[in-house]
Order: sequence, then C-alpha cells, then structure tokens
Amino acid sequence: MQYLTSGFIKLPIELTKSGVYALSQHEQSQIRDKFFVLQVTDVHSEGSKKSAKKNLKKHYQGVTIEVSDGIGTASAVIHKDIFDEMVLNNQVPQRHSIIIFRGDIFRQRCDDGKTGFIFNEMPRLIINEVSERIIGEPVPLYKALQQNKYDDIQNKYSQDYFKIPYHSQFVERYITKVNPPTSNREYTLQLVDRISDLKPKDYKNKQLFPKIPDTKITFKILSYTFYLHKAKTLMRRISRMGYNMGNCADDNTAQFHMLVKKIVPVPISSNQTLVINSYDFEKHYIIRDKMTNLSSDHQDVYSIRTLSQISNLSSSLKNLKILHHPHLFSGAIPKEQIQELRNILQKDQLEELSFDMRLDNPEYSSVFQLLKQQTRLKKLILNASVKPEILDVLNKYIGKDSHFKHLSVQFQAGDSNFEVKFHKYLKNLKSLQLMNIGDKNFTESMFDMACIKKLKELSLSFIAELSLPSFSEALSKFVQLQTLSISQIPYQKIKQQVFLDFISKGAINLRNLTLDSINFTDEQFKHILAAIQQSKSIRNLKLASIHMDNDDKLGFLTGFIGCNKTTLHSITLTENYLQNLSILDLMHFNQNLKEISIFAQTYFRNSSTLNEAQFMELKPNKNVERFVLGLGVIKTIKPLLLALNTFTNLRELKIQNIELNNLHFKVIDNYLIQNPDLQKLTLMDVKMGYDQFIILEGTIRNSKKLRKLNLSCNQLRNQACTEVANIMMSNNSIQSLNLDNNDIREPGLVAILKVLESNKTLVKLRMENNKFLISRQLLGVIGNLFVFQNRTLQYMILTYHGQAMLKKEQDNENQFDKDMINRFTQEMYYKTNLKLFTI
Repeated sequence: MQYLTSGFIKLPIELTKSGVYALSQHEQSQIRDKFFVLQVTDVHSEGSKKSAKKNLKKHYQGVTIEVSDGIGTASAVIHKDIFDEMVLNNQVPQRHSIIIFRGDIFRQRCDDGKTGFIFNEMPRLIINEVSERIIGEPVPLYKALQQNKYDDIQNKYSQDYFKIPYHSQFVERYITKVNPPTSNREYTLQLVDRISDLKPKDYKNKQLFPKIPDTKITFKILSYTFYLHKAKTLMRRISRMGYNMGNCADDNTAQFHMLVKKIVPVPISSNQTLVINSYDFEKHYIIRDKMTNLSSDHQDVYSIRTLSQISNLSSSLKNLKILHHPHLFSGAIPKEQIQELRNILQKDQLEELSFDMRLDNPEYSSVFQLLKQQTRLKKLILNASVKPEILDVLNKYIGKDSHFKHLSVQFQAGDSNFEVKFHKYLKNLKSLQLMNIGDKNFTESMFDMACIKKLKELSLSFIAELSLPSFSEALSKFVQLQTLSISQIPYQKIKQQVFLDFISKGAINLRNLTLDSINFTDEQFKHILAAIQQSKSIRNLKLASIHMDNDDKLGFLTGFIGCNKTTLHSITLTENYLQNLSILDLMHFNQNLKEISIFAQTYFRNSSTLNEAQFMELKPNKNVERFVLGLGVIKTIKPLLLALNTFTNLRELKIQNIELNNLHFKVIDNYLIQNPDLQKLTLMDVKMGYDQFIILEGTIRNSKKLRKLNLSCNQLRNQACTEVANIMMSNNSIQSLNLDNNDIREPGLVAILKVLESNKTLVKLRMENNKFLISRQLLGVIGNLFVFQNRTLQYMILTYHGQAMLKKEQDNENQFDKDMINRFTQEMYYKTNLKLFTI
C-alpha cells in the first residue's frame, strides 16, 4: 500500500490490494498492525443522514456498508455507537467514499452469510472527496475467489487499476498542493484525530513556546497523543500538552508561573524520569522519583528522558528508540551510564538522541565514533560549549557520511572565535537548527549547505555583534527551504537588497518565516514588509521582539496587515512593544488572513485612547477565523471591544494568561450573542470565578454551534462547576469540555457525572489537576455511569499531578489501595467505550 505525505497527514494513493479478502478470511498474519484502504460501494441505513444529524439520541440499529478492494466486495456493519460518533465528527461514509481503518480492529463473524466484518471502533479516516465511480470491476467476494481473481495480483491488473480517483479540488489541496491548506496547524486540528498511522515522532519536538522572558527555558512538544499504560508499576500520565527538552538551572528560579500551570506537568528543573512506550500503544509515563533500573514491565518502552542514572538501559530496553539524557556527560552521573549508551549504539536501535556537551570529557570521542556508524539515528540534539576540544569532536565525527535528517545544536554564548563546519555536507539533512552561532566564517560554509537539496527547515541564531559577510548571498542559494527562522542577525552589516530579493522572489517554496530580535530602522522595516508582501509562497509569518517603538513602524505594520495583496494566512506578533491596537484599523481590507495571534505587548498594561467616534467608525473583518490574545494585563475594556468588533465572524476565540474583570466578561458575552457561529472558545487563566462565569452562562447554554469550551486554569470551584453541569443538561452542541486546574472538589465532579447520565453529546471531558478525594463510592459512581448509562464519552481525564489524594475508608484503617485504582482503570477499558481514562 502506498501513501502520499502531505503536511501532517498521509493520504492513500491506491486501495489496499486483497484487503476485503484478508479481513473476511481473518488471516491474522496478514492483517495485524496494518492499515487498510477500501472503497465504499454502497450504504444501507434505515434513516437518512439529515435525520441522523438532527436526532443524535436516536438508537440506530446499525448501518451496513458494502466495501471493495477493487477485486471483491463484502458487507461490513457499523455499530450504532460508532455511527453516532461518525455523525458527531461529520465523518459519515457515502457511496464511493474511501475509508481507512487499522488491521487490528476487533472483528466478529455473523451468520447471515454476507457480513465480512463489523466496525467496533472509529475508522481512522474517511475521505468523501472522491469522483463518483467504482474503482476497478469488483464482484462479490465468493465469486472473486471462485474465479481466482486474487491470484497473481501484480501481473493480472494494470498499474492504475487500484488508483483512487480524487476530486480535482482535493488533489490541488492535498496532493499537488496548488491550493494547499492554509497552515500545518489546520492540518493538525482537522485531521490528526481521524488518522493515526503517523507515529509520535512526527509530532515530537515541534516548538510551541519559544522563550519565557528572563529565562533561557525553551519548551517543545513531546508528543500529541497517548494513552495510559496498564503496567504493574504505578506511573502518572503527563497531560496532552506535556513538554520535554528544556534548558534551565537545576534550582527553583525558573519562572514556570508565567506559563499556564497545566502546560507544565513535568518541571524540567526537578530530577524526574519520563518514559514513553512503543508506537503501537502510544502510552506515556512520568515517574516522580529517580528510577535506578527498569524491570520486565518496561519492555515496551519506546522513549526515555531522564536526569539520573538508569543502570540497565541497554539490557532491559530492547525497543528503545529515543533517548534524552542531558546530564550524561556532566560528571554527576557514573561512567557506567556512558557504557550503557555505547552498548545501545552498538545495537544501532536509536532513532533520536539528545545530551549536553558542556564539560570536557574524554568519552566524547568513543561515543561519536559509534554515532558515525549509526544508520537508524535520524535526529541528534546537542547543547554544546564552544571549547576547542568539544568543537573538534563535532567537526571530526559529524560529516557527510552521517545519516542524520534532523540536527539541532545550541552553543553556549561566549567566544566568537570558533569554527563550526560539521553541518556543511550532511546530504540527508532535512532540518537544521543552530543557536548562538559565533563563527565569523559561518557564511562561507552556508554556500556548501545550500547544496543539501533535502534541507527544508533552517533555523539560525547568532551572538550579538557578529560580522556576517556574504550572509545574504549565501542565504539566497537556499531556494528549497519551506521553513526559515532567523534571529539576531546584524541586519545593518549585510547586503539588504539581496536579502529582500530572496524573501520576495527567490524563496519560491518558503511557507513559514520567523524574524526574531532583529533591530530594523524605520526604512528597513518598511522594505522587509514590502518583500514579504510580494512573496507568493509565504503563508505564516511570526515577528518576535521586532520593536514597534515609533509611529512610523506602527503605520507600516498597520498597512501591511490591512493589505489584501499578501498570501499570508497567519500572523503572530510577540513582544513588539505595541502601544495600542491601531494595527487593526485596516483589517477590513484583508480578505486572505485567517489567523492572528498577539502576545506579550506593552499595550495590555496601558489604558486605551479609543473614543466613541472611533468605535462607531470601525469596519469589520469577516474572514479572520481565529484570534488569540495572550500574556498581559488589560486595564480597560476598550482593547477587547476593538478586537472583537473588528473580527465579527470568528470560529475560534482564545484569550489566555490575561487578568479580566466583570466588564471584560460582559464584552465577551455580548460577542457570543452577536456571533452565534463561534465553534471554539478558550478562556484560560483569566481569573474567572463564579461571579464572572455566571455572566456567560446563559449565552453558552443557548449556543447551537459551540463545540469546544476550554475554561482551564481559573477559579471556578464547585459552585461554578455546578453551573457548567446545568449548561450541559440542555446544550446539545458542546463535544469537548476542559475544566483543568479549577480547584474543583468531589461535589463539582459528582454534578458533572450526573449530567453525563443523560448527555449524549459530550465526547471529551478534562478535569485534570483538581483535588478530588478518591473513594470507593466515587469509583462506584464512575463505573456504573460508563458501564450502564453513558456510551458516548470517550475521553475522561481526572489525573492529579500532585500527590494522590486517596480517601480513608471507615472500615479500613489504611489508606485507599493505589493498586485498586490501577485495577479499576483496567476494568474501565475492558467494559466501557472509553478510549482514554485516567484518575
């Protein structure tokens, strides 16, 4: 089976040959751990799709579809609960649809002589954008077998026999990319939950929060999906937004309070071990204490990040593919751990490796000799000092024979007289990140780097006052780049016109551009915006620490954002010293921009000068679908009024890390009334309590299209949580509810559980990091609810990241047995429809 990669997803090119045959015959050796691509040739159901969508509470008797692999056809029954879920996710199969599911799907025989298999889980992807014709000339399976149609498939059918006939618009959007989706973010939001053949590494280490002010901490996404591990050892699961690979001192000075608390379940400065198991299960663990060795329960461990020694890494972890060991060469960890790494490298099993190289260590050479021989190692992440001994090792052992596809090196800022040349001839490299470069001859090696045709992502950061001769000329050779991030370049000392020509005309494949901490003059800023405007390829732009410190720059940015000639779909502004939101004045002219995000502006700490006359003259923009406001303090309601009256047709509104008062919530409530099409609302860490939530309660209750509601990291407590439960009694649109970190106790949880007895719409519920006291009575309520009453909810997260709070039973002097929680969790997986349950 062939797949065509497009962004974050993989689209099938052709059907799975002999797919129906393998499924119907139950040949386990053929179907285990495989994905099957089939075509729906007919759909039989008692009710129409329209009536199904209008009345989701209807008990379907099941839907029967006819599926084909191009050779034979067979019947497949979709369970009524699965069909309900398809309707909720707008994934109802049609005639000619392409349907994809996993080969290890639970199957069951029927005695009607027709049914080949039964769907008891959601298909991974349903594609309806297919031309209305049946692929091949399929006949009923038993006839195909009688006629030996499955024999010698390779020679019996033409090359294009199994090819999928997509609509031309679909081909342009996802395959040829003539009109591609607007952003990778949209790929993720729209399709990541519909197909899971992507492995966790495809999401790993995507930078989400680049820098916390006044620190050197950099966070990256660890993974996108996971499930709880059913092991004997009690381990606590990290949250969906878990992070990994940060750099900070091993003390308590790291300013984690500047992030939303639920985003930091793994404090980087503490001594913890994080392990993730194999691709097939996608389960992640966090171990709170030092872990000196791993037992046989951890044979499926796929990835580890640890700050301490693990004595049997090489012997117990046969499936280990990713290892992050920052302190491996620090001197604080015994040398035996380095020998463990060598043993692993000799097996050539790692795909990703990360460690620090800050101190002199004679073991570097032996490790890098083994790294040079690796064929499976695709990603190497280093935090290195600029000492000559360490640079010599890098320059000597990382060369053209290396198989790395992703290389990231962060140098410690220091002496500018050091030379790096190891990156020049890495012919397999796809992504390169070099931070704090201090090589004055670096631009000379950039000409050689430009010959790496596979290089698609380039991120460069330089130390202050570094002279970079010929930088623009060298950069102009990278015509193949799709993502470019440049930080702290001495813009005054480079050939600016060459740089501008590259941005406007030369970078024909560039989709994502980030400019960070560059000191532009007014005229230079004007020209750089003009170059971006002329580009026909750039879709996503981020301006970080580019200071709008005068009216001229502010005017240029305002005109740029309001221009309708750009191809930009997304703009992110961070730490730009914006004094007001006048940059939105001309937004009504821009018909292309779909997303705008504004973070950490000084404007939020000042009063607005917006008067009534200006407010009446506002002209709306109906094309922006997502607006994000974050990090700061808004003293008046005028900035919020200005933004919400500019973007009148949003599909997603996200406000986070900003302290709001009652008047702000009244403005938001008024906007929800005026924009009934809003689908996603996030009010995260906005100091919302009961008095503030009650302002929004009536509008949210009556919303017909709001699908996702995120109220995490506030102060709702039990009283407001009860009001949320009352909303869910009558609201039939909300499918995802997030109440993490709201100091909710058992009464609030019980109120939500009672609502779930009758609510058949909610699919995902998060109440993570709330201080519930776990008792047998509470577990009994949860078990009874999901075994006998609610079959719609699929994700329920009640994990608490502090010490587990277990209620003492009256008839038992000892605390509640933690092992019982593990057993209860396992039973929930076996006896309910829950795909993810943690407590």
